Amino acid sequence: MDAQTLRAAMQETYVSQGTLEAYLPHFEEAMRAAEITTPRRAAAWCSQIGHESAGLRYMAEIQTNGPGWTWDRIRYRGRGPIQLTWSSNYRRFGQWCRDRGYASDSELFVNQPELVEQPRWGFLAASWYWLNGGPRPGEINAFADQGNLLNVSRCVNGWVTTPNGMPDRQARYDRCLAIGAALLPDTNQETDLMGEIANQVKDQLTGPAGKGWPILGRAAETDGSRDRYAVEAIAAILVQLGGPTRDGLSFQGWDQLGDGPDSEAPRRTLVDAIAHTIRQNEQILAQQAEILALLKEKKA
Repeated sequence: MDAQTLRAAMQETYVSQGTLEAYLPHFEEAMRAAEITTPRRAAAWCSQIGHESAGLRYMAEIQTNGPGWTWDRIRYRGRGPIQLTWSSNYRRFGQWCRDRGYASDSELFVNQPELVEQPRWGFLAASWYWLNGGPRPGEINAFADQGNLLNVSRCVNGWVTTPNGMPDRQARYDRCLAIGAALLPDTNQETDLMGEIANQVKDQLTGPAGKGWPILGRAAETDGSRDRYAVEAIAAILVQLGGPTRDGLSFQGWDQLGDGPDSEAPRRTLVDAIAHTIRQNEQILAQQAEILALLKEKKA
């Protein structure tokens, strides 16, 4: 999808081209998260998003308070293009984001609900609702696959006989269905994202510019030409714990620590030695407890 296609899907919309271009990567990310994988699902998604947000014009509920509104309703008013509402749903959305790796703090949106007005979080909130919210949680895509726009709309607007704005939802759906597969998110972006994540992991392991991390010391195998990678430092720690290796396959333990617990490790590893010391301490404590008990019994 490109910005022009997004504009066509959101008609009528008064959002600027620049805003649509800024929204596009987040919109597509949300579509992938919501499992929008077919033209019918894309038409259902875009028609509901378009209607609920007035063509992406609004990313938050216009009304901010009203008669009978509780503190919870005011603070956690509708945000995002499908208007995530109530603290319980903000919390569930945060937990979903944490479980999917979008955020590290499951309470992020409970503590900062205004974040859901930002494009990325707002569109992902719509994804969460699409998969988990509403009167028929988890059923929206199935209704979309059937071409059942009425039930899709009921899932979004409430399970009533005729959802609000049904003529507009239908008109948007028909236009989007005519656009077809061009509405589907660009899968190359997901591939690029995975590549970016892989590069970030590589950078964490190999250090700036692939030259290792100074805090880990020099890498002996390169004659000191660079610092150690994280993996090399971990390997060095394992050798320190397990002792020299046999053919690089198994640790042999340390002569200074005595005989090992089994034939696979002729001498104790550092871990074995620590475990042995703990067991000895437990035995000593048990013996001391027995002596104290005998002394108390004798004194009595």
